Amino acid sequence: MRAVLEHAIRAAQNESKGSRALRERREAVAWIMDQDRSRLFSFENVCETLAINVRWLRAKLLARTPPGGMPLRGANL
Repeated sequence: MRAVLEHAIRAAQNESKGSRALRERREAVAWIMDQDRSRLFSFENVCETLAINVRWLRAKLLARTPPGGMPLRGANL
């Protein structure tokens, strides 16, 4: 689960301009913003399993997300 979180953090903070990097950043931000706990590897479940405060980490990550990191409508990770 830690690897999933680390990958999403790297993708959300990636400032590369390529279309692949932008897509991955949008998907990562959508995953971070999603509050649905029905999936085993949801952001909230991963944080809870790793004993990380979900609200704190989400706020920190979204504050540091580069421009263009907002998710596409309906994007899921």
